[in-house]
Amino acid sequence: MGRNDISCLVSLLFQKMKRLQFDLFFSAVLLITLFLGIKTDVFSQDGAKKAEEPPAYQLKFIPPQTIRHVYKMHDSTVVTRIFSDNSTKKYTREVWYYFNFVMPNPPKEGFMTFEVSIDSLKYKFTEGEAVFEFDSQADNPGALTFEDLVATIVPLGNEFNLTYSPYGEVAKIDGERYEFMKDFIRQQKSNPMSDAIMNFVWEEGISLDRLKFLADVKKIYFTPEPIEIDTLWETPIEFQLDHINFFDTLTAKITKFKDGYFHIDAVSNNIQAKNKPAKLYGIKTQLIEVADAKGNGEYHLVLHNRGFVSKAELKYNVEIGSYIKKEYFKQKIETKTTWELLKQFKF
Repeated sequence: MGRNDISCLVSLLFQKMKRLQFDLFFSAVLLITLFLGIKTDVFSQDGAKKAEEPPAYQLKFIPPQTIRHVYKMHDSTVVTRIFSDNSTKKYTREVWYYFNFVMPNPPKEGFMTFEVSIDSLKYKFTEGEAVFEFDSQADNPGALTFEDLVATIVPLGNEFNLTYSPYGEVAKIDGERYEFMKDFIRQQKSNPMSDAIMNFVWEEGISLDRLKFLADVKKIYFTPEPIEIDTLWETPIEFQLDHINFFDTLTAKITKFKDGYFHIDAVSNNIQAKNKPAKLYGIKTQLIEVADAKGNGEYHLVLHNRGFVSKAELKYNVEIGSYIKKEYFKQKIETKTTWELLKQFKF
């Protein structure tokens, strides 16, 4: 083989080696590009999945400190009492309480204390053709001796401290004026000439059950952890219907969050009457105890993300059974109670 032949062979081999290197380099670049493309696609899918996850919200009832909140509570109740001979007694009661509260100091170890004042009351009671009305702000407010009004008017003018525990329930009610009222009622009870039923009416009128039903605008418990819209949780609730104390377990959920407001809906699961006597209108000789109860209800709450309640609504249809002496009777109670924030101002 001549020198020129050897040179041509070397040149050919060199060109093939360069071609092989280029092919290997191109294949490596292609593999890297494909790998990066796959990784980018995976990361993009992960990002999309995270973006699709619904937000979770932390519900809190912590009204702004030193801001006074003014509320109107409106209770509308229709009662039909059915006796053993099928005769009936029907009456309607409408009550408007106007009250305000303020948290003057920051929470301490999770406990929040509010100063509450029940400022005024409007009242309307209808039974057949008879109508009884009262307005604490009117020049002639109305007759104060009407039986049912007395049970309603006791909280009027009261000032007290309402304290929430870290878990959200009303832990206690106290205060100088509140303790004065309790002492006054105790003195009345110690008088052997006093009316035992009327003493009960006054005592119940400033009880923990009555005052927290009136002034606790939140009513339900929130989950300690953030929660998504339409996620269910269960919460206890206590309330009064026709001056009878009840408790229930509600199934609640956030239905929407709009313009800074959470809308929460809850439905009744198992209403029960507390083991506590009650004074019912028209039954003058005894207190009654609920023998059985059934019914259904719902609760709607509008909570601002700053921690205050804008509006709440409680609706229940309940039927109870009880006894007047040994005579069994039933009582149907239809109630709608609303709490509405009227205004806020700096304390």
